[in-house]
Amino acid sequence: MMQLLVFKDQLKKIYRQYSMFINPALKFGLTLISLFVINSQIGYYSLLGNIAVMVLISLASILLPVSAIALITSVVIVGNMYGLSLYSAAATLIMFAAMYLIFFRFTPKSGIYLLIVPVLFILKVPFVVPIVAGIVSTPVAIIPMAMGLYLYFFINYAAVNGADLITLSANDPLALIKNIALEPVMDEALWVMIIAFAAVTIAVYIIRRLAIDYPHYIAIAAGGALNIIIVLIGSLKFDMGNHMSVAGILVGGIVSIALAFAVDFFVLTVDYSRTEIVQYEDDDYYYYVKAVPKIKVTAPEVRVKRINARRATGPDEGKK
Repeated sequence: MMQLLVFKDQLKKIYRQYSMFINPALKFGLTLISLFVINSQIGYYSLLGNIAVMVLISLASILLPVSAIALITSVVIVGNMYGLSLYSAAATLIMFAAMYLIFFRFTPKSGIYLLIVPVLFILKVPFVVPIVAGIVSTPVAIIPMAMGLYLYFFINYAAVNGADLITLSANDPLALIKNIALEPVMDEALWVMIIAFAAVTIAVYIIRRLAIDYPHYIAIAAGGALNIIIVLIGSLKFDMGNHMSVAGILVGGIVSIALAFAVDFFVLTVDYSRTEIVQYEDDDYYYYVKAVPKIKVTAPEVRVKRINARRATGPDEGKK
């Protein structure tokens, strides 16, 4: 455990020292991964799937906030839909414009959730997001997470029904617009996931604020279990096989819990064995405050002392 704490402290020092380089690198990597995932699912416009184009877009994202990066990835989705047809792109643009109006109105600083939810869903570990959101954020994060879920289900719908969308675009543009607008929203699995994410975020947020020992650990375990239970019940009632199997739910849930514990370790590490109840007063009240000290360690300094041993030289030496 001590070695992990030292490692954590060293990472924090490295980040503080080189954050001006690390932050842009993280933005670049996150954008590039997002573009790879999107184009692997709905790569209908070959230009956007070109590696050089993706790298250039990712380099441009270095100068932008995370919310703007989420907007860029949505523009890439619209561009891929243009590869199907102009009507498909227009309908997608209208839906995304309405979504982003809500996003920028209520949660403009929570773009990270909007960006990573569809990516992690495609990578089969989406359950970590609501757990971590409950630990480091507030229930307001439910809004961008729900939008991220909608993005995933939209991408999935476009990937599965690409040929049908081309046919509708040629024969019945109104039906095309209706399908693009409604089909992802009418998927029962979307609402199961929104309910699960909302319930887990709220549960984790409430538990980790309780005045008990190890609230973060209890919150993560309870949130992970609740997530698995809700999604399993939803998968039994509705057909969610296109998105995640029962085995995938169980394995993804367990992996997400482990990832959430790892994130929590780097965010906050406290020593509950040294918890104290502090009492103080003013003119009107007595106050009892529970104080839990953080665990702070520093890497041991290793000093190397060099001893240069000189060979003693006698009076008769050197006369040879």
